[in-house]
Amino acid sequence: MKNLNSKTKKTVLLAAQFAFAMSFIAACQKAEWREIQAPNTGDVATEAQTGNLGQAALQPGQSAYVAPDRLRGRQTPDQNPEQATTLLEQGDQVEIVDPTPRGDDRLVGVRILEPTGVEQEPDVPATPTPAPAPAVTYVPQQYLNSTPVEAAPAKRDADRFIVIQNIATEKLRVYELSNAPGAPNKLILETDMIAGENNPTKTRRTALGSYKILSWHKFYQDSQNLFPSWYDPSSPALPLPGASLEDWTQKHFLPQNKQGSGLVRGAFGWYTAKIGPNAFAQWTHGTLGWGADGDRFIQIPKTQLAQFYSDPRSFGCTRVENQAIAFLQELLPVGTRVVKIYARESESKAKAPKSDMTSWEWVLTKEGVRSPRPDSIGRAAVALRDVPAEEVLETGVYHLNTNAKAVTFKKTVKGEKLSATIIRAEANLYDLKESSFRGEFLVNEGRLSNYAHPKELRKGGYTDELLPRAIVK
Repeated sequence: MKNLNSKTKKTVLLAAQFAFAMSFIAACQKAEWREIQAPNTGDVATEAQTGNLGQAALQPGQSAYVAPDRLRGRQTPDQNPEQATTLLEQGDQVEIVDPTPRGDDRLVGVRILEPTGVEQEPDVPATPTPAPAPAVTYVPQQYLNSTPVEAAPAKRDADRFIVIQNIATEKLRVYELSNAPGAPNKLILETDMIAGENNPTKTRRTALGSYKILSWHKFYQDSQNLFPSWYDPSSPALPLPGASLEDWTQKHFLPQNKQGSGLVRGAFGWYTAKIGPNAFAQWTHGTLGWGADGDRFIQIPKTQLAQFYSDPRSFGCTRVENQAIAFLQELLPVGTRVVKIYARESESKAKAPKSDMTSWEWVLTKEGVRSPRPDSIGRAAVALRDVPAEEVLETGVYHLNTNAKAVTFKKTVKGEKLSATIIRAEANLYDLKESSFRGEFLVNEGRLSNYAHPKELRKGGYTDELLPRAIVK
């Protein structure tokens, strides 16, 4: 733009940002609510995890253990399981109270002996301690086991970490969960994130809730080819590191197909994590640019200029820089929990454990375009695969931010004669009233205290779970 005056440059920049906004709005397309068909557990794969007491003659006072990863407990035999508010987890111990199976689901009454994931009613503030479980909870007999159930290796791996995305502050944090009950969780990574647009109809806002990673995809693109893969051997060359936002929308960088040339090259970045259930197709993924660009394309939507002119966000997908999403793909297996909240942040006096992960070396390769089971691009893994040099796109070192820093909720604005205390825009993406915030997120502990989702925002995920136990203080 060296031949353009400053006013013209500004106009071109604004036009590029507007095009980018419209592109990302479509990238995460709307999806209808769909409660999955797994009434007893809320999870299709988990529905088949039965125990060994399915046809046994049970006795009052007999001990049993929950076999599946998660199990909905009904307050009465007639209650719809999808409306249950008591959630049991694998290994929870129960005592048989009513041993006579009832109905097609062969429901038996049990008393819960271990702590349970009983959840608050939606939009009601949580209490400091979990609500007491009902005296009798009804569960299908087929999900009970005579002895404690040992978690499968894949589940142990998936349960090691948790992702907490605070939509209010646009921060994504990963914690390694503590093995000691009541102890703080260990922060592994804190990074900036972009969430869905704050549009009047609210359909583009990111939905809150408790989810899990269903699959990982490398160089993902949408089914309509509007947002072509970041890399594809059949596509034109990529913009160079340092290229502008506008460059990633230029036609000569977009592959030609029957539907046209698409809108934005590489809008989903290096990796995409599909999450569920009931996620409204709001995935977590990378963005434009190379590793060398860092988080430049994450910071652009946060500028005052971009906010004033247009909100270059999406229909609700959350995105981070490409080095961050590649690290997440390396660290987090399928099944890892992802929790989206809207919370005020603070730091407690608790001494949280420090992570020994400070950096991660990566080698981005051309392998696995649109693969649903991508290989690691960690330097050691790539070396073991003996990947040829011509298959390497970029190398680098990602330096992890392992210091939890709460986003200040309020600030004082002073004029010549008056001053006012206001909620900082950085702490309240969707401009909610202060009364909408319930409880707080203790970022150094990776836990929430007295938290409930704001009633103004849409909820997805598991309908029977507000928060996993491990992050409730």
